[in-house]
Amino acid sequence: MTRNMAPYQKVAFVGYLFLPVYIVVNYYVLPGRLPNFLETVAWAAAAYLVIAFLIEVTKLVRDYRAGRLFPIRNATFFVTLFSLVAVPLAGVYFWRSGESFSTPILLLIPVFLYYSVTNVFYVRIDHVSLQAKTGFNAPLDIPLFGLQRLEIGEEEIVIDAGGGTGV
Repeated sequence: MTRNMAPYQKVAFVGYLFLPVYIVVNYYVLPGRLPNFLETVAWAAAAYLVIAFLIEVTKLVRDYRAGRLFPIRNATFFVTLFSLVAVPLAGVYFWRSGESFSTPILLLIPVFLYYSVTNVFYVRIDHVSLQAKTGFNAPLDIPLFGLQRLEIGEEEIVIDAGGGTGV
């Protein structure tokens, strides 16, 4: 799963696995009995997830503007767009009303944002490869100089790289 990930994505992957476990254990299973340094680690992981989220959004926007990214407009695309608008609006609402998010919710917001932006289905084409993310697993990379078969149909385009990995 983490073989083709950039180093910042690997750290973010650990962070979004750690934070929900920490929240369940610290706030519901053993409330207040964990060492205080784990809360500092949790806030650092949340801050890192926000940074990784911003990097991912920047990459998607940059590739889209350059004409290399073709997002698949399905539920993952619209959930990401909704979250990019709804989470800041909820923050403004709570700030204006004088209320605040609880600590577990504040720690889970970066997890949700990072998870939603990394699961957008897309096709990215650059000068040497085609990258297709059509599921919740890692994207499939196909070198453009190794294509074996290309079929264009009414509803789909089938690309075969010869190694049994077709998109």
